[in-house]
Amino acid sequence: MIAPVVTIVLYFGTDKKWNQPCSIKELLHIPKGLEDYVNDYKIHVFNIAWLTDKEIEYFESDFKIVAKFFVRKRKGLGLDAEDTQVIKHVDEVMKLLSVMTKDDIYQNLDFSKQKKGEISMCEVAQSLIDKGKRLGIQEGIQEGIQQGIQEGIQQGLDRINILYNHLIKEHREDDFDKCMADREYLNRLLKELNI
Repeated sequence: MIAPVVTIVLYFGTDKKWNQPCSIKELLHIPKGLEDYVNDYKIHVFNIAWLTDKEIEYFESDFKIVAKFFVRKRKGLGLDAEDTQVIKHVDEVMKLLSVMTKDDIYQNLDFSKQKKGEISMCEVAQSLIDKGKRLGIQEGIQEGIQQGIQEGIQQGLDRINILYNHLIKEHREDDFDKCMADREYLNRLLKELNI
């Protein structure tokens, strides 16, 4: 007995529904009169991001979570932080989300603190929030360091400018020239003049 073959396309696009050909005949330019002799092969397309809540409820596997994710993404809603359905195949689901969204953030989440097989989209949402906070803190620290460096440079330039103006005003050109060549002398004058 020959097993039937069914071709399906799971389309995860969230901007628009599938609008490509859905059969072999639609892809071919068939000369007039030959249409009846060319076999067709239908492709069944499922627009995952446009499934209804009722259609999604038929799924019993992790695909229910994936389908909900893409419907919410299409609607601009983000993750459902209230969804407590357990993801049975966490690594596979996170890899699928990473590939289909072209965002490896899902694949790089750390679930080591959760018990294996007990992760829900609620925990995924929390992990994303935690990761965002860590990245924000790191970026804030880097920006603070850069800002501190810039302010330190500006304060140093201001102090040197005050010193040079003082030396010019006091007609101490020799000290001015010496400061340009000798950093220790420059620092000693800054200290001596309380600048």
